[in-house]
Amino acid sequence: MAAPERRRLPEERRGLTKRIHLRHAHGDLKIYVQTGTFADGTLGELFLKADRSGSTISGLLDALSMTASVALQYGVPVETLIGKWERLRFEPSGTTSDPKMRQVSSIVDAVARWLRARYVKQEGRDV
Repeated sequence: MAAPERRRLPEERRGLTKRIHLRHAHGDLKIYVQTGTFADGTLGELFLKADRSGSTISGLLDALSMTASVALQYGVPVETLIGKWERLRFEPSGTTSDPKMRQVSSIVDAVARWLRARYVKQEGRDV
């Protein structure tokens, strides 16, 4: 069996930044989702930052980002990651300022739903 190969991103790449403003029982939290894509437009890296640097949430988002980025570069489809993250329930959860995802069950659920809308081709629609 051949060892998996890591696909490296180009030095200069396109990406997006999305701010998710999450209102929850204990206040507000802003999450910044930054992406980088391969030349063909497929997702190759993910950075997640919370507006509370040094917090446990921030550290966990860093770890999740690194793991997701490596998985994507080794060929794990973004749909697989999304499928594992959507509808995960844990705090903080609540409402967002995005009308396409008013209620989210966790930060990871919010990120997964945005990634699905932005990076997964859906029938009859180019994303």
